[in-house]
Amino acid sequence: SYRVERRFERIPARFELRDGIGVGVGDYWNTRHRVTVQSAQRRDVGLDAEGEVGDFYSGHLARWSLSPKVYVDRYAQFSVEYEEFRVRIDEGRFTTRVTQARVDLTFSPDVSWRNLVQYDTDTRDLTAQSRLHWIVEPGQDVPVDLVENQVQDEAVRKAPAAQAEKRRLGHVVERHIGESWRVRQPP
Repeated sequence: SYRVERRFERIPARFELRDGIGVGVGDYWNTRHRVTVQSAQRRDVGLDAEGEVGDFYSGHLARWSLSPKVYVDRYAQFSVEYEEFRVRIDEGRFTTRVTQARVDLTFSPDVSWRNLVQYDTDTRDLTAQSRLHWIVEPGQDVPVDLVENQVQDEAVRKAPAAQAEKRRLGHVVERHIGESWRVRQPP
């Protein structure tokens, strides 16, 4: 498929994309062109590919991704994905690569388990996420989330407050019966 997207964004305060490279205050119109190709899920092996080019604040973005998938049966899917972002703006240029692996298992219509491991070359973080989702009855969901971040950035490793924010191991339990409540284990 082919898609063109045009967005307006007003930036009220400068922010950094990475050290020394930031986006200044101003109004930005961004036009992006995206091409997506996906194989059918009814096959045992699939492939998704996507490419995108266009405006990115004061410059240009080129992004592409490739994701081979294996469907063991309709209850189990394994995939890996490689995604690359090439950014060029007035203050500089950089490339970020994200690699991830997924294992998604469905035990029944009411119980599923989703797992993701991801590495980002820009932040140099390794993140793992796991979610067990159980629908007790319609309207009563019990998702249990487990998230682990391994911080590789030396500056973050040396700063305990920043490390505490970036590295967490938490369990989240939500129950939707009229209102939601959450329980979090301290890091």
